[in-house]
Amino acid sequence: MKILAIDPAVTRLGYAVIEYDQVHGAFDIKAWGVYKPQGRYGHEKIGSAITFIAALGVEHDPEILALEQPMGGLARFKPAPALDLLVGDLKSWGKNCGFTVRAFNPSTVRKYFVPKTAGLKGGERKRHMQNGVVRKFGLEDWRSEISDGYDAIAIGWCWIAETYKAQAAMI
Repeated sequence: MKILAIDPAVTRLGYAVIEYDQVHGAFDIKAWGVYKPQGRYGHEKIGSAITFIAALGVEHDPEILALEQPMGGLARFKPAPALDLLVGDLKSWGKNCGFTVRAFNPSTVRKYFVPKTAGLKGGERKRHMQNGVVRKFGLEDWRSEISDGYDAIAIGWCWIAETYKAQAAMI
């Protein structure tokens, strides 16, 4: 099965296409990276992001759309309304395409890469998670300009781990 995993944002959107063979437990990252939505205003950036994600959907033909669901605390950030719209539009788009759609809160995604005992806060926790993705999947060294791509890989892994818990523990 193929999973299209998205770390949604209106400034830097992380994406990953992951193929998972549940029979053999094989995990293969087919594509991943960061896309910077074009446009000056929120609605233009949302349109740009949806167009980009739709093109990934056509190219890779996934069955699953996994994305991070921003927490309510984002309201303090200026792009929060646009981000909420983007997440809603992505969910609608995925359902209209016939994908299984599932959103995860950030703490659910992080739990697979950051132990609770680590005592890390905020940005430290996010960086620790991204470094965990780099180590787990043998990716090149961590680079800040593609950090949202690591997040998308973690979201895809979260879908697998939450769906196939026993199998994911062996990978």
